Amino acid sequence: MEVVTIVRDDGSELAIHAMKMRAKYQATAAGRMTMAKKTHGKTASGVPITDELVAELAEKAEAGYDVDEMLRRRGGRPPIGSAAASVESVRLDPELREALARRARRDQETTSSVIRKALRKYLDFA
Repeated sequence: MEVVTIVRDDGSELAIHAMKMRAKYQATAAGRMTMAKKTHGKTASGVPITDELVAELAEKAEAGYDVDEMLRRRGGRPPIGSAAASVESVRLDPELREALARRARRDQETTSSVIRKALRKYLDFA
């Protein structure tokens, strides 16, 4: 049996029994066994990143992207008012929190909506 030794960058060695590898490649060539495609991880949606996918994405990038299309808003929360809304945090005692929840249930609204309406009324702001 022939042994092939590979020296890695870190200095460690990897010994491979050539007879086993030769048999594996001969079986692959004969169509009895298929080699798994090499992947480079997965996309956020779980799709394996193969050499073919990398080539496809590189081709698209080289062709160029429509910047307006890429920057167009694609869903998410609808805007409130004339510009992007900010998130403000307030502390509520348990009794006030319960009253807010009751009012939201009664009006079939979110607690955020009830708070916004109350603030507008309190501040006399449209």
